[in-house]
Amino acid sequence: MPVTWKEGEGNAQLPFVNPPFVVVGLALAGAAASACSNASQGAGAAVRGSARALTVRVEDVRARDVVYNIQAVGTLEADEVVQVTAEVEGVVSSVNFDEGMRVGPGTVLARIDPDRYRLQAEQAEATYKKTLADARRAGSDLARREQLAKEQLVAAEELNRSHHEAERLTADAAAVKAAWDIALQNQRR
Repeated sequence: MPVTWKEGEGNAQLPFVNPPFVVVGLALAGAAASACSNASQGAGAAVRGSARALTVRVEDVRARDVVYNIQAVGTLEADEVVQVTAEVEGVVSSVNFDEGMRVGPGTVLARIDPDRYRLQAEQAEATYKKTLADARRAGSDLARREQLAKEQLVAAEELNRSHHEAERLTADAAAVKAAWDIALQNQRR
């Protein structure tokens, strides 16, 4: 039969036990007391001298996480392997992560040497300025030839060639401008 604990108004009371258990408990307590009184004689004295006191620490019961630490030698394999590619190609100048570090989208993992892209942007800018100057020169040549053609001082074939040259150089300037924009974009990455 189980032992139950009764609590009153804030004061703990002794446990409530059925009478047969009380009789058995008192008999065991009496036997233990007589054994302790005889312990100082004979073999009991040797056992008592070798016994050590046991310290017990008591704490309130609390719910909390249990942390397991495992130390082992071995090899780890990742649950997920992700291939990361660079937005631009080039020589890596710095690595900004350590192995096993958690990273997320937008985390800069490595820096690529920016000098190459700076030089490409400067080269594209110079090429654009040169091509734009050529296109302007061709446009002014076309305007001069058209004026001469009105006075019939220039052949139609030469006027036609100047017109095509101006269109070609204007298109070249637009293509070089796009290359310059790409170079600037790569430099920002």
